[in-house]
This record gives sequence, structure tokens and C-alpha cells, in this order.
Amino acid sequence: MLLSRMGSISVKRDVASSMTFSKLQSLDGEDRLGLFIIIKILIISTSSCLFFLQLQQLFKK
Repeated sequence: MLLSRMGSISVKRDVASSMTFSKLQSLDGEDRLGLFIIIKILIISTSSCLFFLQLQQLFKK
């Protein structure tokens, strides 16, 4: 169940990143870099959150 949830999250993330990349091309350099860093931080935080959820599931068994 957790794997299917992670799969849907990664699909949503791919769609969101492709949408943001098309928006990023209309911005100038500094704004683009700032948004890119924010997106990377969000992706890293969600993936680490999923990782800790998986660890918690493992230790509950």
C-alpha cells in the first residue's frame, strides 16, 4: 500500500516539476534559480518524510 502511494506521489511530482519547468523558462535568471532551489528543498523534504514513514512501519511489525 505504501509503495502504491509513493508511486502516485512520484507521478504527481513529475507532473508538477514539468509544469514548473515550463513556467521557469519565462522567468529571468535569479528568480529561476530561487524557485529551483525551493522546489529541490520541497522534493528532498517529502522524500525524507516518506523514508521516515517507511522506517516507522518497519519498526511497528
